[in-house]
Amino acid sequence: NLSVKRRYIAVKVVLIGDSIRGGYQKLVAAKLKGRAEVWWPADNCRHIVWTLDHFKEWIEEQKPDIVHANNGIHDAAFDVYGDGEPQILLDQYRLGLKRLLARLKNRLPETRLIWATTTPRYWKLPDKPRKEWPVWPHIARYNDAAIEIMRDAGIPVNDLNRVVFNRGVARCICNDGCHMTPLGSKVLAEAVVKAIRAVM
Repeated sequence: NLSVKRRYIAVKVVLIGDSIRGGYQKLVAAKLKGRAEVWWPADNCRHIVWTLDHFKEWIEEQKPDIVHANNGIHDAAFDVYGDGEPQILLDQYRLGLKRLLARLKNRLPETRLIWATTTPRYWKLPDKPRKEWPVWPHIARYNDAAIEIMRDAGIPVNDLNRVVFNRGVARCICNDGCHMTPLGSKVLAEAVVKAIRAVM
């Protein structure tokens, strides 16, 4: 019981995610100081296959009480291999998420998972001003698939994508079209902390 555990020792939280996580992880740790030990891999967790490949070291060996996880931007990354397809096809993404759930259930049945949706990303158009850049439309399909799988499994979803849209994509995403501004990282950190506190 986490409510009992936190009276005596800090709850252990593992943050899994790509470079977007890198922008908010220290903020999350600071906000949860005294209530949770927050750990994250030194590496970028990239796509869902990469996370599964490192499940043992990044998740299982950490013995977390809570895992806040996201894979998506790398999965949906377009034309990485020059074939006009995402790096991880949508059906592969679905399968990867189901494998993650199965592995957690089998190896860490007491660990609570929070799934975070993937944040927006711009298509950079060099001949147009930044305010006219469109966002990647297919990230929505990856998020929809993840939300369906997680909700069917009873896993809470932290909708970071909606958080960014609500605060303004142009304000939250920097000029590289992908990573967060200081405001964006602060907004995400607040949402991550709120989601973690809800299951503590």
